[in-house]
Amino acid sequence: MDANKKQEQIEIDGTPKVLHQGHSPWIITFLRQPENDFFCLIDKEFLKDTFNQTDLRTTIPNFNRAMEEILNEKNSNDKKAEEQEINIASLEATAIEVYSMIHARYLLSAEGLSAMRSKYFDQIFGRCPRTLCDRQPLLPCGDSCTYGVSKVSLYCSRCNDVYRPTLKRHRHTDGAAFGPSFPHIFLVQYPDCVPFNKPV
Repeated sequence: MDANKKQEQIEIDGTPKVLHQGHSPWIITFLRQPENDFFCLIDKEFLKDTFNQTDLRTTIPNFNRAMEEILNEKNSNDKKAEEQEINIASLEATAIEVYSMIHARYLLSAEGLSAMRSKYFDQIFGRCPRTLCDRQPLLPCGDSCTYGVSKVSLYCSRCNDVYRPTLKRHRHTDGAAFGPSFPHIFLVQYPDCVPFNKPV
């Protein structure tokens, strides 16, 4: 991290997070909401990297305006004209979609996997309800990489089954924010998280 960036700590879902000037108010507000505690804090440079935005610009309407909102980099010359066509609720929904889709890509990076490992050991995603799984920590996943197709599910690496989130606040989280392959990539990266004993 750049030594010139001012650092501070705030709490997101009760956990101290190191932030700096590059993190926008939109991101902090989004992550502070209890229903979003499955999400990671994405680095600003990762968000801005056009490679990580591949295909999203052409498939998500008002992508550029949503990115401005997420990054707090609004263009004052275009803002008034665009806000006449985009209502606030629609813009917020688009910003959540954009953050979710880039989030799925961030999880496959070294930084994203590491952040999810911390959440995994903190059991943020819950534990398997099956008795024989001995409270095995779960991993989030989605049935599709396409936004709006399915909600988040939770995968148990001990019984290889998938469950709905126990808490209702998580049942509206879109599964595309994690994707269908995340648990398997996570377990390949961290073989120490693969349980030795499988239930009979």
